[in-house]
Amino acid sequence: MYAAEFTTNADQHYCEYANCFSGHPGTVPAITYIEHKDPSKPGKWLCEKCSRYQRSKFTTKKISDAVIPNTSKHGFGQSKYDGAAVHKQTAEAQRGKSQLPVRAVGLSVSCGMPPPAFIPGPIHPRRASANHQFVPLPNWPAAPGPSDIRRANPLGPNISIYGRDAQFIVYSDLLRTLPLKPGYQDAHKIYEEMRDQLARQAYALSVPEVVCVKAYLAVMIPRAKKPTLISDIVESISNIPYRIGANDLKTSVYLTLLPMFIKWSMGLTFTFEEARLRLVSSFEEILPRPSGEDINAIASHFLKTRNTKQQFNAGKGIELHLIIPHTKFLAAEQRRNGEEVAESKSRDDTPHATAASSSDIQHLSSPALVLSVVSPSKNLQNGAQCSPHPVKRKLSLPPVPSTPPRKPRTLDAAVSPDVSALRRALQAQAIPISQPNLPFLTLRTFKALLRIIPPISLSALITDPTTSDVPNTTAPPMQATLFFDPRSKPKYGAFKAAQFGFLDKAILGPSGSDSTRICLKQCYYQTDKSKRFPYPDSQQLQLLQPEIRCSIWAGALMDRVQQYIATELVTRSTPPFKIPNIRFVHIALATIEDAGVTKTYLIEEFIDESTQGKFTKYISNDSPSPLPHLDAKSSEIAQYLSFAQHVQYVKTKKLAYVADFQGSNLLTDPQIMTSPDLSGHLFADGNLASAFSSFAEKHQCNMFCEFFKLPCNWSRPIPPLFYKTPEEVADSERDSESDDESDDFGEKSMVLGTRDDISKD
Repeated sequence: MYAAEFTTNADQHYCEYANCFSGHPGTVPAITYIEHKDPSKPGKWLCEKCSRYQRSKFTTKKISDAVIPNTSKHGFGQSKYDGAAVHKQTAEAQRGKSQLPVRAVGLSVSCGMPPPAFIPGPIHPRRASANHQFVPLPNWPAAPGPSDIRRANPLGPNISIYGRDAQFIVYSDLLRTLPLKPGYQDAHKIYEEMRDQLARQAYALSVPEVVCVKAYLAVMIPRAKKPTLISDIVESISNIPYRIGANDLKTSVYLTLLPMFIKWSMGLTFTFEEARLRLVSSFEEILPRPSGEDINAIASHFLKTRNTKQQFNAGKGIELHLIIPHTKFLAAEQRRNGEEVAESKSRDDTPHATAASSSDIQHLSSPALVLSVVSPSKNLQNGAQCSPHPVKRKLSLPPVPSTPPRKPRTLDAAVSPDVSALRRALQAQAIPISQPNLPFLTLRTFKALLRIIPPISLSALITDPTTSDVPNTTAPPMQATLFFDPRSKPKYGAFKAAQFGFLDKAILGPSGSDSTRICLKQCYYQTDKSKRFPYPDSQQLQLLQPEIRCSIWAGALMDRVQQYIATELVTRSTPPFKIPNIRFVHIALATIEDAGVTKTYLIEEFIDESTQGKFTKYISNDSPSPLPHLDAKSSEIAQYLSFAQHVQYVKTKKLAYVADFQGSNLLTDPQIMTSPDLSGHLFADGNLASAFSSFAEKHQCNMFCEFFKLPCNWSRPIPPLFYKTPEEVADSERDSESDDESDDFGEKSMVLGTRDDISKD
C-alpha cells in the first residue's frame, strides 16, 4: 500500500497562450511558467507544445539565475534519491508556489541549473552495451555536458532548451555561419547540418507534426507569366514543422537549393534577401505577417476540419518555388557558356579532337546545326557574346550522325561523384527487380514483313499527293525479326498504345545509325468499363494510315523550314542563338503472325531519354502557344518549334502547319493542322478547325520570329520567303502566267494530301 500527496484541480494551471497549439486557451493543463521580457508585465503559463514553441523563437532569450539555490536545502545534495521530495517540489512549481527558479531539466544542466543526483536503475536489455558507463554525481563539481547525461541515463527523458541542444534549430544561426561568398563545400556542409537537425527535432517530439516540402529553383523570364525551372535543381525537404514561419521556411529552402545552384552555375551564388518564395499551386508569395508572430506560413494547407475541429493531416506535402533574380540566372548562363567554349577549344587543340571536329561538321544533319557548332555563343536575353569564332555555313543536307559525340569525363566526375546521387543509387539496390523490368526474360521472337516509310520531299507530295499512301510507297517490303513481349503492359496515348522491343539489325533510322531499339504502336478502343483493347488487324491499317500521313507531311514541312533557315542565313548576320537540331522519328509498317493471327504495328525509332533528352510535350494541337512549366532547354526548343509553325503558316498561305510537338531531339506523333476551307476529313482526328482558326490570334512571336523578321500582319498579302529550286522557279513562272497570286509551293499545294480540287483565292 502506498500513500501520496495529490494536487487538486483547483491548484492546476492551464495554458494561457492565445494561439494554443494543443487546443483552446484555458482548457489545456500547463507545465511551464515563462516570464515576460518586460519585468513590468506578467508571464504566462504554457502547455508542453506552446512552451516548446516559445523557447524555439528567435526573440526568446535564456536568462541566467540571479541566485543559485542551495541544493542541499532541497535535497539535491543527498546521496540517497528522495522521490517524494522531488514530486513535492515539482507540484509546488506547477502551482507557482515554489521558491526555486522554474527551468527545463535533463540535457539543460549545462545552462546553470544542477540536476538531481542520479541512481542508475536496471539496464534495458536492448540498450545494454559496453559503452554504457554509469557515473555517480555526488557533489556536482562541474556540470556534465549533454553527452554525459545521455550515457548516464539512457532511459531518461530527453528535454532540451532551444539554443543549447542541437535538436532545436536556430535558422538565423545557420544563416550567420554561411560565409559571405560561400563555395559548394561550405553551403553543402550547412545544408547537411540543417537536415540532421530537422531529423533530431522531429524525433524529439512525442507527436511529430512535420511535413515534406518539395522545393524547385526557378527564374522569372521577362514577359513570362509563370516561372521557368532551372535545370534539375529540385529537392524534397523532410521533417519541416507544419507551423513553421515564413522566414524559417524560406531559410530551409534557401540552404537546401543553394549548394545545388553553386554547382550548376560553376561557383556563382545568390543571397537570402534576393530570393523569393512562392507556392507552386497558386504562385502566391510566402511572406511574414506584417504584425504579430511569424508562424503558420503553410499551416492552412495541412489542417482539415472534421466535426468542427481542425486536425493535422500531412498529406502529400507541398511544392514551392524559390525564385532568383533574372540577372543572376543570366550571369550563370554566361559563365556556363564560357566554360563550354573553353572546354571545346581545349579539345580542338589536340590532334584527335581536331580530326573529330572536322568529321562531325561533315556529318551534320542540317546547315542550321553547322551554324550552331561554329558560330559564336551569345546569350539570348542580354546579348552578351563570348569570344568569336570563324563563321562557316554549309547549305547541303548530309546524313544525320549515328550517335552524338560523347562528353569527355573530367577528373572530378570520375573521382568525386555527387553524394546525394550516390546515396540514391546505393539505396535503390534494396528494391527487388519486378517482372516488367526484366524484358529479356519475356521477349518473344517474331518474323515480320517490314515496309519502311521513306522520307518524301514536299515537292514530291505536291506533285503527287498519293505518295503518302502506304500501298503507293515505292520502298519494297523486307524480312526482319522482331523481339518484344505482346503481353507487356503498354503505355497509352490519346489514340495509340505503345510497346517496346528490338530489331535483329539496325535498319530503321538515318544512315549510319546502329540502334536496334524500337517502339511498336497500335490504335486502340475503350469499352464502357474503361478497358482498352487494340483494334483488329482488319482496321489497324485503315486507322494507322492517317498517322503515317501526318508523319510524312510533318517531316516534309520541317525540312522546308530548315531549308528556309539555311537560305536566310546566307544574307543575314550570325544569329544570337543556337538552332536546335530537331527531326521526326523514322517509321515503318510491320506485319507479324502471332498464334495464327495477323497483327499490324506502326514501328518507330526508340527515343532514348539517356542520350536524346527527357521526353517532353512542347506544343499541343489545341493551341500554338508552348506549354508552361518547361525548363530552360525545353523552352528554347518549344520557341523554335513555334517559329517553325509561323514559317509553315505563312508559306502555305494559311493552309497548314505542324502541331502536337512531343519527344526530345527526336519528335513523334505529329498532327497536321489544316485550314477549315479545305474540304474532307484530312489527316487524323487531332486536326481541330477551331485551333487552326485561332492561330493568328494566339501565336506569340519569339526571338526566332523576330530575328528572321517573319510577317505578323496576317491581313496583308504574305510575301514569298521560301528558297526555291530552279525547277520550282520555272513552275512558279508558268503558274503566274495564268494566276498572278499563286503561292510559293505552286497551285497544287492547296490540295495538301487530298485529291479534292480547291478553288483558288
